[in-house]
Amino acid sequence: MKTSRRYLSLLLVVALVFPLVMMAGSALADTERFVKSSGGPVHVWAEPKKVPGTALGKLKPGTVVTVSDKSGSFLKVTGEGLTGWMDWRYVGKRDVMPVPGVYVKDVVFDGTIRGTAKDSIINIWPGMMNRGKNVMVIPVGAVVDVTLKMSNGWSWVAYNSPKDGLVTGYVQTKWIADPVIP
Repeated sequence: MKTSRRYLSLLLVVALVFPLVMMAGSALADTERFVKSSGGPVHVWAEPKKVPGTALGKLKPGTVVTVSDKSGSFLKVTGEGLTGWMDWRYVGKRDVMPVPGVYVKDVVFDGTIRGTAKDSIINIWPGMMNRGKNVMVIPVGAVVDVTLKMSNGWSWVAYNSPKDGLVTGYVQTKWIADPVIP
């Protein structure tokens, strides 16, 4: 049973991860837009104007957004599943360093999550470099089924969560201990 799970996990790695790794360097843009504010979350409006009661929601500072239109001093943004209008003063632009030549250094089965304290939790991210909202947290001591250790200090993991089933994403390699083989 455990052997078949490993083969299935390896197949998942080959089918899903390797194409993503090959595209990693070219998939990132040279610049990205983000919510900038020193005063907390910023309103996203239904129309390109601030009208009380028409806010669709708020986005936290640092949230990456896509800009698709402009009207006066407002930009149409999409981020965290929310699309609407935001005052241009709250949309920043920053350079993004591409991930050059990222490759798989090692494949490990049954790695254990470790932390700095016994009650630590480690985030699984949707992409390398903490981009986006974390997918979930893994408790210290949990075993990840498959680990692809990348050359840039990140690892792609497949974790079988008791609550959510199979969850995949990226974890910093320093938080994964290799299994002890007797």
